[in-house]
Amino acid sequence: MEDQVVEHHCDGTERDHPASRSRSWVIACVVTAVVIGAGAGTLAGAIPGVPLRSGPLKANSATEILAPIRQGNTGVFWGVLELNGPPSGSIVLDSVQIANNPDDVELLRDPYIWDEYRFSLMEDGGFSAYPLPLPLKAELPENREIDGFRLTPGSTPQVILEFATPEKASTVQGIKVRYHQGRLAYEKTFDMSFTLCPPSDPALCH
Repeated sequence: MEDQVVEHHCDGTERDHPASRSRSWVIACVVTAVVIGAGAGTLAGAIPGVPLRSGPLKANSATEILAPIRQGNTGVFWGVLELNGPPSGSIVLDSVQIANNPDDVELLRDPYIWDEYRFSLMEDGGFSAYPLPLPLKAELPENREIDGFRLTPGSTPQVILEFATPEKASTVQGIKVRYHQGRLAYEKTFDMSFTLCPPSDPALCH
């Protein structure tokens, strides 16, 4: 006599069936669960190895800055990336990274945001590049965390990175911004480069 098992169905019911049939049903149920899980992961951008679309985020791009570093400076402030809020709804930032940093130029701290309040404090609304430390007497905006920062229509937040002085002239290229809008995750790299030249190696910045 063939073994009988009790199936626990997705609708909460229980039925008696031969063991062989039950095993087939279990396999089918697992496959269905994996497919559903993969769909949810695509929406959230959570599947490893699957490239994210660049999405709707806009900003200035194709910018190149040369930054000669003087003796006594601790590094350089880089704030050239100004993001544009969407025409409607909102965009939420997740992270900011350098796309290409072949010489491993060190960041002095995690990237951060200056929001629109900077325009009421600073004549030009911020710096594109400036030697560190920043002026002690300058009235500066609050440093806002990247993760969870919300862009709304008309907003123009400035992404800030602070680099340590490298041992030799070095160039970093591209700023990679990961963000989401609703349940859709995106990642966009903005084309820009920043060359830092220490006092011992100034040639590339002249």
